[in-house]
Order: sequence, then C-alpha cells, then structure tokens
Amino acid sequence: MPLTHEEIAEFIGTTRETVTRTLSEFKTRRIITIQGSTLTIPDRSALENIANMTQQPFRGTDHASQDKDSACAWRMRVNQVQ
Repeated sequence: MPLTHEEIAEFIGTTRETVTRTLSEFKTRRIITIQGSTLTIPDRSALENIANMTQQPFRGTDHASQDKDSACAWRMRVNQVQ
C-alpha cells in the first residue's frame, strides 16, 4: 500500500519527522529495508519486540517517549494489515 511519511504520520497520530526518524532508526538496526518505494520487514520479531516495549524507552533521546508511542502505533497498524 503506497503511503507517504506524511500519510503514515497522520494515520498513527504523530509527525512526519517522527516517522522519518523512526524509519531511519529501523533501517540502521536492520529491522526494515527500503528499496525505492518498497519497505520490507526482514526482522519482524525485532519490530514486534520494539512495539511490545512498555517500560524501556525506544531510544536514549529527548524524543524517546514520542518514539515509544510511535512504535505502539506501528504495532497496531501491523496488526490491522495482517
């Protein structure tokens, strides 16, 4: 399903910048790959682990709680697509 970062952000209730930053972090951790406009999740269990976090922040930044909330929203979206 083709979506822009802005559309994803609107869907999960966050900002485009958070979506871009989160996707970049996921690429760095090799949780996702992006080839052109195709996003692939080769490590689904790692993505699920991030989405299931409850007490630990997603990253050690000032935006950790916002990113944790975004990861939860991603989990809800993944569950809807299944």
